[in-house]
Amino acid sequence: YSYSILEAPFPVTNYFSTLKVKSINSETSEVIWSGSFLPLDSATDSEVEALFFQIYSDGLEALKAHFS
Repeated sequence: YSYSILEAPFPVTNYFSTLKVKSINSETSEVIWSGSFLPLDSATDSEVEALFFQIYSDGLEALKAHFS
């Protein structure tokens, strides 16, 4: 699943993200969530990376809780 965010409260532009689900076995899957973006002048690369790392971590934990 891939998506773009055209307008958001994040200090980035050109945001594009992909979620991939890979079957490990009949009971386990691996979810990979990645994204690319350009930070706006108001933010550094490391600040925006930390922001999306937290968003992705929280989202993946929510998926895990829902499907466990």
